[in-house]
Amino acid sequence: MTTLFAIVLIVLLVFLQAAARPGIAQRIVKSLDSALFRDKWMHAAESEAQISSSVEIPLYNWRDTMYYGLASIGTPSQTFKFVFDTGSSNSWVFSRGCDSKLCAQKTLYDPAASRSFKSEIFNNDEIVVEITYGTGVVDGVVSRDTISFGKEPYFKVSEQTFLQIVSESTDHVFQKNGFDGIIGLAFPALAATSNLPVFEHMVKEKLIRNPLFSFFLGRQSIGSFVTVEEAKELMDSPDAMIESSILFGDVDRKRFEGSLQYVPLLSETYWESSLRSIRIVDKDSRELYKQKCPAGGCKVALDTGTSFISGPSKDMARLLSHLLLLDGKDSCLGLDFLPSIYFDFIGSDGSVVDIELTPNDYVNKFFGKESSFCEYSLLNLDVPAPRGPIWVLGDTFFRAYYTVFDRGNNTMAFARLKAASSVVGPVTIDPLARHAWLERIRRGIERHGRSAQQHGGPLLQSGWATQEPRGSPLLRGQG
Repeated sequence: MTTLFAIVLIVLLVFLQAAARPGIAQRIVKSLDSALFRDKWMHAAESEAQISSSVEIPLYNWRDTMYYGLASIGTPSQTFKFVFDTGSSNSWVFSRGCDSKLCAQKTLYDPAASRSFKSEIFNNDEIVVEITYGTGVVDGVVSRDTISFGKEPYFKVSEQTFLQIVSESTDHVFQKNGFDGIIGLAFPALAATSNLPVFEHMVKEKLIRNPLFSFFLGRQSIGSFVTVEEAKELMDSPDAMIESSILFGDVDRKRFEGSLQYVPLLSETYWESSLRSIRIVDKDSRELYKQKCPAGGCKVALDTGTSFISGPSKDMARLLSHLLLLDGKDSCLGLDFLPSIYFDFIGSDGSVVDIELTPNDYVNKFFGKESSFCEYSLLNLDVPAPRGPIWVLGDTFFRAYYTVFDRGNNTMAFARLKAASSVVGPVTIDPLARHAWLERIRRGIERHGRSAQQHGGPLLQSGWATQEPRGSPLLRGQG
C-alpha cells in the first residue's frame, strides 16, 4: 500500500511540474487517453498561449502612397493583401461571388473552401452592406470566419465578422492599387454591423498583451506590387528586414527615439484628437505663420488609409501661401530653404504636444526616367459639419513618427522615428503616369458628386466615406 501511494505521489508531482511546460504536459495528457480531460487541458493551454502575446505584421510600401500586409481568412487559410486602415471600422475582402472586371484581377476569397465560414442571415436572406467611397460603391455580404495574422503558427481571431465584396462600381481606382481588402481599425460605433471590428475582438478575447497597436511606416518603397506568394517569401525569410509594420499588443521601442508623447481622444469613433494651433517655423526658429484654433481645438484624425496630409481648403491655402512654390523640373532645389510645419496637439494634461514635420517629411520627391520633381504632400479636404472641419494626417505623418493607438486609455502617442527609419528615399515613378492617375481620381469624384479636392490617398479618404446598410435593422450606418 505504501509503495502504491509513493508511485501515485511521484506521478502527481511529475504532472504538476509538467503543467508549467505545455509541450510535456500535452504529451502526458495524450498518454492518459482521457478525451474529456484532454480537451479541457488543450483548450486551456491554447488560451494561455494566446493571452499576453503580440503579433507583428510586415507592411509593404508601394511608392509611398499605400502600405499593405498579409492576413489569411478561413480554414484552411486563404491569404490576401490588406490595407490596415485606422480611418474605418469595416473589414472586407473581394469575393468569388464578385463577377466584375476589377474582381477578376484580385485574389478572391472562396467561402465554400473554408470549413470555418459562417453566413450571417436575417429573415432567411443574406445581409448586404453598401459602402460609398469618393469614387464609387462596393456591396458586401456580411460573413464570419477565422482571420489569421503573422507567421505559422498563426495568430487567429475566430468567428470574425467581415464583408465579402460581391459587386463594385469604383471607376477603376481599386484596380490601380494592389490590395485585396481592408482591415478597419477604428471604433465599433462606425462599423456597418453590430459585431466587433477585428482589433476590438482581439481585446475582448484577451488575445493580445495590451489593448493597443502601433504603426511604423518606412520610406523604403518596393516600387511595384508584389504578389501574395512573393510577400510570403519575404515574410518567411530569416534575413528579411522589416521596413514597415503594424504591431498588435505592444510597442517596439527600437523604432523611435526619445519618449512617447500622449494625446487624448475626442470620442470613441475615429482616432482623432484636438489641435491648439498650426504653425510654420523657419530654420532660425522664427514663427512665420500661426493658425490659432477655437476654444475646443481644431479636430485632427490620424488615418493610415490616407496617403497625404489634408485639411480645410481655406486653412490649407493660408498655410501654403507661406511656403515656396514647388513647380517645374527644378522644383526640388528649394528644399533646403523650406520651413517646418508644427501641429500643436492638446496633450492629456492640457499641455501642448508640438509635432514637427520638416521639409523632408512633407515634401514628396519623384524620380522618373526623363524627369524629376518635388511636390507638397498637402491636400485640401472640406468635410461638412458635424464631422468637419477636420485635418487628416495620413502616411506622410506616419513616415516621420512612430504612432501608438491605445484603446485601453483612449489615447494616441507619438515619437520621432530613428534616423535610419525615416531616411528620405527616391520614389521610382513616372510623373506623367502619376498625374494621369490623379486626374482619373478627380473625374471619378466629380462623377459621384464630391468635390475634386477630396482625393487624398489610395482609399480616397475611406474613413470619411458614407455607409448605407440595407437588409437588416442590426446594421448601423454611421460614416
